[in-house]
Amino acid sequence: MKKEKNTGFTLIELMIVIAVIGILSMVLVPKVLAIKTQAKEAGLDTNVRMIQAYAESKIDLWSLKKIPVSDIQNSIAQAFGTGKELTNPITMQTTPAPAVGADLENFPQPSVYVAGTYDGLDIGNEDNRQYLIGTIVVAVKGTTNEATASVQSIHIYAHNHNGVVISETIVSAGGSATSGTPGTPGSVTGISLNKTNLILSVGASELLIATITPADAINRNVIWSSDNPGVASVTSNGLVTGISEGTATITAETENGGYQAFCTVRVNPDYPLWDPSKDYPLGSYVLYDGRVFQNWYYANTGIRPTEIDPYGNGAYNPWKEITNEWRPYNRYWGGEIVWHNGKQYKAKNDCYNEEPGVSASWQEITNEWRPNNTYVYGDIVWHNGKQYRAKYWNQNEEPGNSPAWELIE
Repeated sequence: MKKEKNTGFTLIELMIVIAVIGILSMVLVPKVLAIKTQAKEAGLDTNVRMIQAYAESKIDLWSLKKIPVSDIQNSIAQAFGTGKELTNPITMQTTPAPAVGADLENFPQPSVYVAGTYDGLDIGNEDNRQYLIGTIVVAVKGTTNEATASVQSIHIYAHNHNGVVISETIVSAGGSATSGTPGTPGSVTGISLNKTNLILSVGASELLIATITPADAINRNVIWSSDNPGVASVTSNGLVTGISEGTATITAETENGGYQAFCTVRVNPDYPLWDPSKDYPLGSYVLYDGRVFQNWYYANTGIRPTEIDPYGNGAYNPWKEITNEWRPYNRYWGGEIVWHNGKQYKAKNDCYNEEPGVSASWQEITNEWRPNNTYVYGDIVWHNGKQYRAKYWNQNEEPGNSPAWELIE
């Protein structure tokens, strides 16, 4: 009888197969893990770029309007809060950014975390590292004095699967952004202008001066442009000329690196200078101290446009400066909107020489609770990192301490 051949593995063959599998696993598994890590870090980079784009689109306006750092921090947190949250590419959790400076033990590993101070967090602290896995930390640098508030830069840090910083991006006021990766020696890293706001009359000119950093940058060429040359033109050396009434933005861009800085130009009409020897009928326009004024009732001889109580009896000044910034000598009617100390306010009633933020005649336009603001049923505000809804009309009743508010869970 013919013996049937055994088709199974011999012990030696089986050992060879196991050895091959072991070798392949030693080679392939690290590669697969490396690919996964690269994919996660690419996701982190995407999150960084989204936050960077948001910061770049806002920082010059924040700087121009002198928005306080605390308001900027809240704006960034809310921009990536509930309904706008990013996905943490390492934990794969889609979580909204917590309130500014929130305790990370209560909000571990968020996609975005806005630090309460410019120094951010102690990244070297092991406790903080475990809470920062896949998190982008944002820290805002600027002055905290609301009267002179000005944002300087916004730092954005990405944290890997160990909670360690793997990249850093800095967005600076004036349109520049720099990467944490060192550049080539002699490369441009930023640009700034001597003025970010300029007021001209038709036909008048003024020279803008660009400063390039670092001082030893090799290519220091600047490309000048105007987004509205029919209002304000600019030459190749930065000379700005008023062409017609309106507003234009002048951009200075470095030839090397494409860094940008901006100046907003307001061109006033060619109105006559205010003459103290003249009477002015209702609706006249004049220039005074480089600013445009219009009188809303008859202006007698010698009534200076910026004078408070010109008649000495508490009467209003007939002149009103044409500006969206609050002026003590302007009379305001209920519903008018102004800017003051980097914040926007709406007049609740007719008022004169009553300072927004101090007088109850003004309501700050903000989603943060303010004691001087009046609220009606259904109004929603933020206070101490929590959101509340008004149950009825109220003023100076603090959310969390008054029955006028209900917490939105």
